Amino acid sequence: MKMFTMFSSYFFRTWNLTAESAGKTNFKSPAEMGKFIVDLTMLYVVPAAISAAVFDVAIQSAIGGDPDEDKFWKGFYSKLIGGVIVPFPGLNQMSSLVSGFNGYEGPAGARIFAEVGKFAKQAGQGEADVAFWKSANNLGGIVGQYPSGQINKTVQGMIELSEGRGNVLSLMFGKPKK
Repeated sequence: MKMFTMFSSYFFRTWNLTAESAGKTNFKSPAEMGKFIVDLTMLYVVPAAISAAVFDVAIQSAIGGDPDEDKFWKGFYSKLIGGVIVPFPGLNQMSSLVSGFNGYEGPAGARIFAEVGKFAKQAGQGEADVAFWKSANNLGGIVGQYPSGQINKTVQGMIELSEGRGNVLSLMFGKPKK
């Protein structure tokens, strides 16, 4: 359990504030319901909006374009959904899928979540290309406990050899580094 909760104090605090607000709210009173909605807005909606706006402006500034309203709303909704599910151990590892982050794969013991996301992305493309089979093999290696990394390197080495770019060592080490 510690593996899933090691860096989650901010998110747990947000969840505790949500539970505290819900616990002291009389849901039959319109005024108290209004206060509860304001609490939820401040805890979830405002941070998602600020994050999406800053991210959108930063990206557009970096590439020299104008902020894109569609990208803002897509980022906002993904950050909002991610912010709501992140306090839950186990689900918080899936929040990066919803939020559109591909770099973070969680703790080493939770690599399966990242691989499920990669496989889902490849399967969603509807094309059985090399990336799809590599992703399927990686996921299978985690579930079936076989050396999927070495299999990927060997297959990549075979492709390199067949195209005349590799050598015999490519079968062990994969694509030669340039």
